[in-house]
Amino acid sequence: MPHELLKGQPLILIVDDMTENLKVIGSILKEEKYRIIVATDGVKAIELASSQKPDLILLDIQMPGIDGYEVCKRLKINQVTSAIPVIFLSAYNEPSYISMGFEAGGDDYITKPFQAKEIIARIETHLSLKFSLQKLKELNSIGHQSEEKLTTELNNSNFRKTGFAKWLIIAFANKDRRILTIIFISLICLLVVLGLLDLYIFPGSQ
Repeated sequence: MPHELLKGQPLILIVDDMTENLKVIGSILKEEKYRIIVATDGVKAIELASSQKPDLILLDIQMPGIDGYEVCKRLKINQVTSAIPVIFLSAYNEPSYISMGFEAGGDDYITKPFQAKEIIARIETHLSLKFSLQKLKELNSIGHQSEEKLTTELNNSNFRKTGFAKWLIIAFANKDRRILTIIFISLICLLVVLGLLDLYIFPGSQ
């Protein structure tokens, strides 16, 4: 797993009713240091996905009871499992089956027989995308929280120089453009109110 985002041994759920397929796929993934859990039917797959929250799911289509398409649909409408990437693994290579996989909410589709390098490459791609999106959401959440705190502080009638300095330190330390932008705009507004804007924008103009 060469990608730097793939840390902490991602957990992958393999869903297939054929024991031999589970062994082959499991062996490939273990070689790459992935952790794995397995399910041999759709019901168990849904249960494991909800309780274990794997980082990615490899899903067969033809299974007893609930087929892979239905499993994927149920996973994608469940808030707990909707963000988990689902890669279909199937011997069905007709375009209609592949289209049904994507329509069911699948993120990718690999036909059997497959090459080990192919499946690993697909897995790494989807895990990298998943972890990147998670990171962006975290940063966005932090940005919103910082913005709300800063707005409250700036609007506080008891706002002091120490508070302003604190936010400047936080902004520069975290390279938070949201905070720096709000501080800059607030300073401009303050200078306008004080009638000092020209002095700061055009020093020595008088």
